[in-house]
Amino acid sequence: MLPTVLRRSNLRASVALRYGSVLPYSTGSSIHESDPELLEKEKHRNLKKEQHLTSTPHENGAPGWNEYLASASEAHVKADKYGGTGPPTPEMTKKTLQQLRQRYNGTSAPTNTNSGEEAGYERDEVEGPLKTSTAGQTEEHEVKDIHIRKEKPRSRSEDVRTSCQYQHHRNMASSSRRLPVLSLEDTLSNYLTSLEPFLREDEYQGKNSLSSEMDKRVQWAQEFKQGIGMVLQDRLLALDKASPHNWLDDNFWMKVAYLTTRSSLLINSNWWCLFQPDSTIPALTMEPHLYTFWQIRRAAWLVHKALLYRNDIEQKAIHNHLANVINSKAKNLAEAVPFQIPFHRCRIPQLECDKLASLPTRGSPMSRNIILMLRDWIYAVEVLDENDLPLPVAEIEWRIRNAVHDANWRYHEGLYAVPVGVLTTHDRDSWAKARQHLINLSPRNLETLRYIEDSIMVLSLDDYTLAPSISDQPAPFKDANLDAHVKNCSSGLSGRNRWYDKCVSFFVESSGRAGALGEHSPCDGLVVGAVLHYCLGEHINTTHFPQDLGDTPISVSMSGVIRLDWVVDDYIRRECIQAEEQARLISEDSDASVLCFQDFGYGWIKEVARQSPDSFAQMAMQLAWHKAQGDFTATYETATTRIFTHGRTEVIRTFSSESWQFVRAMVDPNCSKSIRFRRLQEAIKAHNAYTRDAIKGRGVDRHLLGLRLLMQPGESAKLFEDPLFRRSEHWRLSTNVINRDDMNFGIESKHSCNLTSTERFKEALVDSLQEMRTLYEDPTTDITAKL
Repeated sequence: MLPTVLRRSNLRASVALRYGSVLPYSTGSSIHESDPELLEKEKHRNLKKEQHLTSTPHENGAPGWNEYLASASEAHVKADKYGGTGPPTPEMTKKTLQQLRQRYNGTSAPTNTNSGEEAGYERDEVEGPLKTSTAGQTEEHEVKDIHIRKEKPRSRSEDVRTSCQYQHHRNMASSSRRLPVLSLEDTLSNYLTSLEPFLREDEYQGKNSLSSEMDKRVQWAQEFKQGIGMVLQDRLLALDKASPHNWLDDNFWMKVAYLTTRSSLLINSNWWCLFQPDSTIPALTMEPHLYTFWQIRRAAWLVHKALLYRNDIEQKAIHNHLANVINSKAKNLAEAVPFQIPFHRCRIPQLECDKLASLPTRGSPMSRNIILMLRDWIYAVEVLDENDLPLPVAEIEWRIRNAVHDANWRYHEGLYAVPVGVLTTHDRDSWAKARQHLINLSPRNLETLRYIEDSIMVLSLDDYTLAPSISDQPAPFKDANLDAHVKNCSSGLSGRNRWYDKCVSFFVESSGRAGALGEHSPCDGLVVGAVLHYCLGEHINTTHFPQDLGDTPISVSMSGVIRLDWVVDDYIRRECIQAEEQARLISEDSDASVLCFQDFGYGWIKEVARQSPDSFAQMAMQLAWHKAQGDFTATYETATTRIFTHGRTEVIRTFSSESWQFVRAMVDPNCSKSIRFRRLQEAIKAHNAYTRDAIKGRGVDRHLLGLRLLMQPGESAKLFEDPLFRRSEHWRLSTNVINRDDMNFGIESKHSCNLTSTERFKEALVDSLQEMRTLYEDPTTDITAKL
């Protein structure tokens, strides 16, 4: 989940503490924004004046910029740093904005972007100062007050007040809250605190003195605050003031966290989720290469529920459900969440930096379809009526059956589809070139792509139920059938019969076993999780269907169904073969599994231990990591900042001085139970406090990221060059937790890395959870005692 999305030595863990009928969705990530290798690479590109082709220097001596790390802030910083004295003139600011807007609006298009038939089909990911509602127009009121200040650093209250008062007049409800720009003093103080456990461990290992090493970092932080940090902070405040929603989401997040990643989305970035069985479906005897009656029925039911959710979103009737699922007490969740709607979203590959397809016009013909994939054949199935309302589930089922009949006829006739969908598993630059080649081959291919990209979602029906691998070795906590479910959900058969660029895809196997997967950039996990929770809240209700019709339709009609065929050549066929081989290697290297821990769960942690299930599980994973690896590591946990308009995520730095002391106590055979219990209580308390701060936008990672991205060529800071800075954000353990009843852990590592093992981590995790429970069951333990 880090550099090129996931380092080989990393291990991911996702725990679902009850998730209704959903097993843990994992292994997606949203932490690429802290990738030090990417930042270092782009820094050197700047210093060598090798910025991207769209990053032309401004005239009058303003410095160049890196388009893919800081797009929307470009105008302001260039204007502010043009070389004169004092604040830039309004003319300079206006001229910079006009020049860049002209570039963004197509009169001087970058040479490496698609052109021709795709003109007008792009989505500008920038919503900050460079975005205008009408091409060519400028909005001087947004930037007229921006300048670099050389005053004393602001206090925390001044910074928060300054940031929060910028309520942009567009797209902002009066009750909305704005992501704060924190004070340098607070962020640096919290950052230094987060370094303590690393220095404690170094001192424990006899390497360096904690006090002397910390003194150096304190000095560097002080120099940063009084020097370049003050300049960067002012740039960030200026950028925030000119941004409609907030400085992060409007300007940086999509590109830095997702769209600049060039590696395959398969396993590395996309999320996945297992569905529990539907009790309505009887036990089936499957034959290979056959679709089944109940498979189609469950698929239709799931799609219908998703459409109802989509309709409820448009009617603004879903917010109470969202609040309940996310366990948020935020009064303004209704304003904060809806912009992350997962339907109709699709990522489009581009050289160097991808984009999102623009949302289709409401009610347009292509937007009323889902994409149905059957043995790599692609069908557009209309599931909404002319009023944009869901069709009856029986009608949806009928249309899916007719498409299946067509695919079966083709199979029996020996006709096989070219698996173009597997190209979405390719590295992003290769897929971008292949996609453009498809468009150049035939207008039909462009139409097919638009059907896919405008569609509500993708539904993949597999004519098999993936069985456990014969090479699987038995292990104490291994469920071979469940792991086979994981494998098909996360990667399918080498990426076949899927479209990995879509934000939401369902798949259903011939047995009725099902799951979901999707591209991560438009939505965070909790938002998608709420959709899935809604879809799975009710098992198939057979009263909504006519009497059983069997596997073959009474009459075959393709009404409401269009088969989308490709025009391909040898180049596309070769690319498909290469992409499938790459997908096979990625899939085989992924050591993904699920641990269904049943000894206790949410209820016991909440009612008996009287602790936060999230923090309890996180401390268990800290202890498990040390048991399995023998060391400590920076740990990433996602905190949602949904209480803010267009808030996304912040990092919870789980590895703390308190968690370090807890783990050290647990592995010390001479440590008493009372001391271990106290250390656990302290670690949970510290984690709870950090979590609360992160949810309120008061973590350190997003703020430090913004400051780094606003550095100009030639600027430097010892704070960011410190090896410990990099070590503190090298997330070898990346986690997320969903609080419900049962504790289900989705865990993934790499077979190619001999330093990590999914099975070893599972065993260590079970051992850790059981040990922690004994601390609360000791009769001498006073659980009610306050720290």
